[in-house]
Amino acid sequence: MNQEELILTTTDTIQNRKIKSYLGIVNGISITGFGAFREFLSSFTDFFGGKSGSYQKEYEQVKELALQELRDKAKKLSANAVVGIKIDYEAISSKGKSFVMVTATGTAVLTEEIS
Repeated sequence: MNQEELILTTTDTIQNRKIKSYLGIVNGISITGFGAFREFLSSFTDFFGGKSGSYQKEYEQVKELALQELRDKAKKLSANAVVGIKIDYEAISSKGKSFVMVTATGTAVLTEEIS
């Protein structure tokens, strides 16, 4: 495994690897707002049916930002993997504005290959 490579998984084990030590819980949080224009366009998608590509793309970008923050925190702990990752999405509305919050949480670990 490359030194810079960090394994991310939703499982609690990694095939062909043994967990040597648990380094702690890490998380990444990302929040973004949806503009009124995008919400207006998505209302047509809701009315006529189908997927809202702009929302899907936005959710994917917010998820990646949360995962990058999780990676950064795991690397600070000298982890080479994060296991048991859970990703949560939450819609937040405040004062007429809409936001989405994505939280990625997992356990930073140090692993070694099984011989």
